[in-house]
Amino acid sequence: MPEIPANLSVLEHVLRAVREGRAAIDRDPFPHLVVENVVPDDLYATLEDAFPETGYIAETDALEDNHTYLRTSDSSLGDEDLSDLWRAFIEANTGHTVFETACAIWGDDIRERHPELEANFGKPLESFTTGRRSGKGDSEANRRADLMIDCQFGVNTPVTEVGAPRGPHVDRGAKLFSALLYFRDEKDESTGGEYELFKLRRGPFPKKKMKKIPERYIETVKRVPYRANQIVMWMNTADAIHAVAPRSITPFPRRYIAVSGECFGGAMPSGFFSHFPDWDSPVGRLRAAVGL
Repeated sequence: MPEIPANLSVLEHVLRAVREGRAAIDRDPFPHLVVENVVPDDLYATLEDAFPETGYIAETDALEDNHTYLRTSDSSLGDEDLSDLWRAFIEANTGHTVFETACAIWGDDIRERHPELEANFGKPLESFTTGRRSGKGDSEANRRADLMIDCQFGVNTPVTEVGAPRGPHVDRGAKLFSALLYFRDEKDESTGGEYELFKLRRGPFPKKKMKKIPERYIETVKRVPYRANQIVMWMNTADAIHAVAPRSITPFPRRYIAVSGECFGGAMPSGFFSHFPDWDSPVGRLRAAVGL
């Protein structure tokens, strides 16, 4: 059996980069950070060589064009054919230390941007319990701990017509943080696919669930290249508007690992991190109803 590499925790590599001055939190337009060559080259090469095929991640061979597929840690770990390497990787990136490391990175920002979070759960961040996410977000299993962690295989399928796999949006309100570690194929010469960060041109946009935001409401602030062994990590807030830029025609998938922490319980279940009070106002509801 091949030896399993040490130091498989992605967020620990991010924290090390921050402490060594190789990366820093950028708060424009929302808290995020980018780290190039985030894991050691030999570890990245080992992981990249064993990265699953697109059909495995999608759990189907009937693939849609330029479509996003995610395979959860629960699903992957339940597959007896999953390699020992990736099993160890997923376990290392869904344990309690992931949240401890996330707090070391984001602690001040969490308390500043979500000042009522600790009251929502009736305890300080350091006392939050964690578990590995199981099934759909609103399942009872995901309320057994304060914060549920997932480590997903992600892929945007090959492109036959130029377009974006997903436009500007804000992640659902249960999500506290996300991190994407890119596994770009060295033969992939396509363009596009950047992680785009936006700010509101005027707003707040009158939609409580910001799953699709018209571009007339926003402007681009930053584009993070889709680059091998690069990670982009962000804290979910009401203004954390992001997207994947349109990709050129290519036979190559856009591959990544997604590590995230979500809170499905507390006094405000599943909706704590991305909520503008204006969305609940009578004026806001009226504007939404008439499409303003």
